[in-house]
Amino acid sequence: MCDELFKKHKFTLLHLESDSNNKLKDFLSPFVQGTKDIASAANIENTRLSRLLSGEFIHLYPNEVYGLAKSLSLKPSQLFHYLYDDGKRPIVGV
Repeated sequence: MCDELFKKHKFTLLHLESDSNNKLKDFLSPFVQGTKDIASAANIENTRLSRLLSGEFIHLYPNEVYGLAKSLSLKPSQLFHYLYDDGKRPIVGV
């Protein structure tokens, strides 16, 4: 379903460190060195991603969750459930 909804969303696969109260920051930190890589791969504006990671913005847009999931080779539903429900943290590369 997500692939159909976001079929025009561009993303790039990312290749594979943090403990905070920010689930998004904790989830992304092992995969890349900087937010520029993540933002570019997921097709999210870098300043917006920085504001999300700092907690200034709280929620990702659905297409941003989709782009992040696809750039990390995850099912988008896994990332949606992790970020907005009580889903398990997705394991990348399994």
